[in-house]
Amino acid sequence: MSSPAELQQISVDTTVLALAQRVVPPTAMYGGSGLAIFAGLTANEFVAIVGAIIAVLGFFVNWYYKHRQWKLYEKHINSSRRTGDSESPTADFLGK
Repeated sequence: MSSPAELQQISVDTTVLALAQRVVPPTAMYGGSGLAIFAGLTANEFVAIVGAIIAVLGFFVNWYYKHRQWKLYEKHINSSRRTGDSESPTADFLGK
């Protein structure tokens, strides 16, 4: 038979193991799979992925600033119409 101290140690070990199985496996699984994917990339694949990310970010930055430019253009057109300027607002806005 086991002594009370041994039974208490087994109980503590079982509790720690149950807690570790709940916390560690998802973290270890995702971390391990991410590391395996990163480590399995060649230099060309890594550069291609970084290039694709930069291209997508560039698209959104360009869209943002074109949207701002369009809003400024609309504001300019509306103010030209309100003041009754006879000149072409488009040529004035574009610097022509």
